[in-house]
Amino acid sequence: MISSPAGHFEAFLGNAGVALEGSAGNVLFNPAGLAFTSDRKSFLSVAGTAIGYSELGQSEGLKSEGRLSSRPLFTGYSSPYEENLRISLFYSEFSNYTQYTQTAVSDQEITYERSLVGLSYAGDISAKAAWGFTVAVDWQEKDVMTFQKTPVSSEKDFQQQMFFYLQPGLMWQVSETYTTGLSVGWRALNIDSEGNTITGSATNELRRYSPDSDNLLGVTVGQSWNLERWKILADLSYAFESPQDKFWSLSLGAHTYRGSEMDVLFGFQHIGGESYFRDLASFGVNLKQIHYQSTIGLYVQTFNGHEEGALTSSELGVIFSAAFEFWQKDH
Repeated sequence: MISSPAGHFEAFLGNAGVALEGSAGNVLFNPAGLAFTSDRKSFLSVAGTAIGYSELGQSEGLKSEGRLSSRPLFTGYSSPYEENLRISLFYSEFSNYTQYTQTAVSDQEITYERSLVGLSYAGDISAKAAWGFTVAVDWQEKDVMTFQKTPVSSEKDFQQQMFFYLQPGLMWQVSETYTTGLSVGWRALNIDSEGNTITGSATNELRRYSPDSDNLLGVTVGQSWNLERWKILADLSYAFESPQDKFWSLSLGAHTYRGSEMDVLFGFQHIGGESYFRDLASFGVNLKQIHYQSTIGLYVQTFNGHEEGALTSSELGVIFSAAFEFWQKDH
């Protein structure tokens, strides 16, 4: 499940992209979309946050100091490979958020980061249908800081895990105006798992352990409608890590074609889980040249916990992406 802005165009479309054809970010959302890349062009795509500002809030209105940050979101290279086959290499930091809770006995801060590096293949089934497959290494890091109020003490828990990740996908251009896609994400095998807990009180104690490594499985169905100067996208996802940890998301995006040199993109995503919900809104302006295009825009992301004492965290940032075409293969 992709919870922060990610991909190439998808970052500006509220992370909607399972039925989006010919985007560098297809490797994250539905690799089958790469098979529809126009003219079989090779290209390099980069995306990131230029400035991200986050802060913590409460229902009573108390705010903490904000934090500025920047990070890469996506880097990918895609090229034709043999007849009717395309290969892509990529790296993406596509989940990064912080959760806060307060109770009468403790305060807690949880920071979660997730990255994916791998390659994707895509090919034609017919003139209107395609398949795709992503093979990657899924790396995640979780940092939990707990402050006990009575007695006064602190505990820092740090986890790192690495998984083998598989993502098959299908895409079908049903008509000139309608496309549908299906993508399955499977965190199939735990490669490495390490955890460290440091307890600070009268004496500092260090404990090493192996965190639980539940295999994530998620399914996303996407729709795309081409309506003259508009492309409308809608993705619905459901995923679970264990019988107790299930979540779903709805992503909506719109791509408006304003002329031969400029487009406007915007979108919204809502993710709901057992203990939290997150909302993401994004907007961008795409500038196009013959062999180069760039997009720059804004995103706003909020995190809200369901538990008593959960705090609201929000993030505002500038996002950008750019794609460079290198050469075009003769047909």
